[in-house]
Amino acid sequence: MELLVGPHRYRVYLIFNLTHPQNNQPLAGGVCFENQEFHLDISVPTSRRQSVLLHEYWHAWVHHFGNPIDEETSCDHFASACLQFLNCITKQGGESDALRCLEVKIPRPRPPEVKGNRNRSHQALNAAIKNLSFSSSKPPEPLGCHDSLLREMRNPLSKNPSNGVC
Repeated sequence: MELLVGPHRYRVYLIFNLTHPQNNQPLAGGVCFENQEFHLDISVPTSRRQSVLLHEYWHAWVHHFGNPIDEETSCDHFASACLQFLNCITKQGGESDALRCLEVKIPRPRPPEVKGNRNRSHQALNAAIKNLSFSSSKPPEPLGCHDSLLREMRNPLSKNPSNGVC
């Protein structure tokens, strides 16, 4: 799924065990400005994803367009952001389809840093470790409608069985 933040194109991914990069606290959502990505923790229920995603979307909007200086400008920014957000969601199938069928992104593990005295061999080893690639070059495959399929697997007598098609 993609969302536009003004002219900036962001991808939306589900992440296993999403945590804050600085304090390692669990997060429901996050935004990576550098890669232009929104991340939602996979444990966030589908019914709550739009709220979490809109919260992260607003962070991206403020990042790109600045924090409004007065109430009127703030209302204008908010209206523009919400309209663009809802338009993007609607074009991709509406809330139920767009937020149910998100790709799962598996983050690359961080290479361990070699501790010890900082002589040249340690520096060379650290540089070599940082250049290692821990994942394949192709992007992760989308898992499709995993939420509805999991729900169906847990409750096969569900009133709304999924056919697995997004």
